[in-house]
Amino acid sequence: MVKGCQRQIVLLRGTGSELFEEAYFILKPEKTSLPPARMITEANRIIEENTLRGKRQVNLRSRRHGERLLFFLLGLLSGSTFLGILWLFWG
Repeated sequence: MVKGCQRQIVLLRGTGSELFEEAYFILKPEKTSLPPARMITEANRIIEENTLRGKRQVNLRSRRHGERLLFFLLGLLSGSTFLGILWLFWG
């Protein structure tokens, strides 16, 4: 929670992240004399470290592959069961 009126905030818009549109950073009171370029560099570093770029995409792909395989096997099983029942009644 932000309290008081004297807080300094760094706002980053257009972070280039897939997850974050904007990022707000509240500066520590003792660090307000840092150059703006250093603050923005540090904020970008924090965003980069906390973005799930590669991990999220790989997990979704492997999950989709597993789901496709599961649905294929379920379809194969239900189709063969249906044909087996038809074979019993017609044969």
